Amino acid sequence: MWVGTWNLGNAAPPSSLHPWISSTTKYDLYAVSVQECEYETQGTTSEASWFDAVRQAVGEGYVTVAAVSLLVMRMLVLVRREHYHKITNIKRDTVPTGMANVIGNKGAVVVSLSVNETHLCFIGCHLAPHMEQCANRNQHYREIVSRANTRWRSFDVTNSHHHLFWCGDLNYRVEMQRSIVLDVLQQPEADEYWDLVQMLQALDQLPNEQAANNAFVGFQEGVITFRPTYRFNRNEVNDRGYRTFSAEKMRVPAWCDRVLWKSLPGSNNGITQTAYDSCDVIMTSDHSPVFATFLVESYLPSLPHEPVPTIIRLASVEFKSKQQRKGAKCEYVLHFFCPCVESPLDTGVALRKVRMTCESGAGLSMSLVRSLGPRSSIERQWRPDLGRFASARPGAGHDQPRVPRGAAHWRHSARQRGQRRRPRLDPARLGVRRLGPLQ
Repeated sequence: MWVGTWNLGNAAPPSSLHPWISSTTKYDLYAVSVQECEYETQGTTSEASWFDAVRQAVGEGYVTVAAVSLLVMRMLVLVRREHYHKITNIKRDTVPTGMANVIGNKGAVVVSLSVNETHLCFIGCHLAPHMEQCANRNQHYREIVSRANTRWRSFDVTNSHHHLFWCGDLNYRVEMQRSIVLDVLQQPEADEYWDLVQMLQALDQLPNEQAANNAFVGFQEGVITFRPTYRFNRNEVNDRGYRTFSAEKMRVPAWCDRVLWKSLPGSNNGITQTAYDSCDVIMTSDHSPVFATFLVESYLPSLPHEPVPTIIRLASVEFKSKQQRKGAKCEYVLHFFCPCVESPLDTGVALRKVRMTCESGAGLSMSLVRSLGPRSSIERQWRPDLGRFASARPGAGHDQPRVPRGAAHWRHSARQRGQRRRPRLDPARLGVRRLGPLQ
């Protein structure tokens, strides 16, 4: 699998993308993300021109799985023709995070799909620029995570797929004076040079924000062994053959363009990064393109069999709520999903002061969601009359019991009567069955 990102700087790309997209090694799947992709073309749009250029670089024998754009951000996903029948559940989405979260000059393009029974997601983003805007970059990340619509609305995008690949112009900077960074990068490439580069990487905002749990928590990145990817003079090299850094706006050289990934628990062993590099040969932009390659295992479809009810025992739950308004009353419900169930579930039981560990956490992803309404989500039950599992969530389908009107409209009725206390709901009246109690 090949995943790449490039900020074109609103300039036409070179006639060949082969220095970046290899012409010798062919991969089963390509995910190409670009930003600031708007340039003059003859007889066509820059979007169509760029997609055609990528298809030409990849070569024959590939089929377009998805192509999505948000203003000048674009993503194209291609797969080998012989694997196309294995691709299902294709979804596309765009998340603008510009002014008022409406303008798409910043934000993300999202493509999710399944290869056999392995669920993959690709996000290409362009976050807030400038050294001092680190908090805004983190906020853009959170907006994308919460608003991207791929598999399940009850789960954010980071917990909905076996493997999530996040690339783009993340714009995280190196917090060091420009003159010092340039002095380091001008050193001969010896052992001491890479020691100095590692010192610069220790001042990179991205891993520091990850360590502080502010953004990209749980994401992994390969070892960076290439020079900073921003900000260069276009089509210019020095006497050593390296691109020269621009002094126009006195930007500090930084690794703005990155490729990260995150796997669900139990799926970590199914992915290996085989390469992570930049391509300084392409010099039409003030950014250098970056790519990463992966070896990803695919789960094969299971043989037909009669579903067997599964019991998951949760033995202690512990969490912290960072944002809790004084005097506010709320309840928390534990949502989870794993390969043994067909859709996300939740306990339907309010969580008070409890601790949680999972006896068998393989393939299990969990998140805590604040619930301010009736607790109506419960386990999926095997329905012999339907021949399948069916959600016992009230009102979720025609084959399920309806919620009594008095219970379904308790908030409206209580507000009319001026009452503040919610009437107690009896699960037996609703015709549903909850998961076992948490201990």
